[in-house]
Amino acid sequence: MNFKRFLAYIKRQGNKVATFLKSRDVVTFLFFFLLAFFMWYMYSIGTQREISRKIPIKYVGIPEDVKLNQPLPEKLGFVIKDEGKTIWSYKKSLFDTLTIDLTETFSQDKVVELKFEQQFQKILSQLSPTTKVVELTPSYFTTKYIRLYSKSVPVVLSNAVKMAPQHVMYDTISIKPKRVTILGTSDAIDTISYLYIEPILGEFDKTKTVVANIIKPNGVEINRSTVDVTIPAEMCTEKEVIVPISFENVPKGINIKTFPSDVKVRFSVSLSHYNSVTEETFKVIFNYDDLRLNDNQTTNTLQLDYTSGYIFNIRLNPSEVEYVIENAN
Repeated sequence: MNFKRFLAYIKRQGNKVATFLKSRDVVTFLFFFLLAFFMWYMYSIGTQREISRKIPIKYVGIPEDVKLNQPLPEKLGFVIKDEGKTIWSYKKSLFDTLTIDLTETFSQDKVVELKFEQQFQKILSQLSPTTKVVELTPSYFTTKYIRLYSKSVPVVLSNAVKMAPQHVMYDTISIKPKRVTILGTSDAIDTISYLYIEPILGEFDKTKTVVANIIKPNGVEINRSTVDVTIPAEMCTEKEVIVPISFENVPKGINIKTFPSDVKVRFSVSLSHYNSVTEETFKVIFNYDDLRLNDNQTTNTLQLDYTSGYIFNIRLNPSEVEYVIENAN
């Protein structure tokens, strides 16, 4: 029942609106409304108006080896005044950016001085001669600066890169670029010999290049923030070779016999270097200087030397041997 009353109410109100729109009252209302708007518009375009804006500033000609004591203003605020019709005619693109060339500024005595009234003339010259500047914020800026020194330093890892199980690095890790340029005072850069990169996390099971951030010391700037680090990873396998024992520092007139005369060298090697690592890669050494003849020692621990950087987990079997010393005569 209440819903039917509501519909009837809506219908009555709709009829009233329709009747009003058909009446002379609405025509009279629209006429005076448009007349008032026209009079207001004519008054506005002939009356002095003010607008305020903030325009971004783009600086050019700042040398890389310069450090300012204070940051340069990023925006210039201004208020201009003119007749309404003139103000409204200005396109927004006129106030997109104010470019300031500081090339000549840095050839002077270590002081940057900006008079924005002079700089704003670049904008004002595009406006009507009748347009006046009411306010500039800031109108003046000054700061000192210092010249920086440069130095090239290498970029190095800050942690040991981990391999996935049964995987090894088959080559050296590559960092590109190997060196970067730092800028700073002479005292700041003299203490820096190299720069670390942030730790490389995770385990690698294949060759991958990652972008690593350079750790920036306080008081210096770097010509780049990242380097490309290539980690050469691949699967590894076990291999065993038999290597004869070599002797070092044995005096003349003495012969040494070991039991056995050769040993097994077992190691892990990357698949790409499997064939290149042979018994000639290793040298198993019996060093006479290690003997303790007065202690009735009958065994000696062997030393191992090898020429490949791509073998890991090296074991000797046996790692020490028995020996006898004989006179050569």
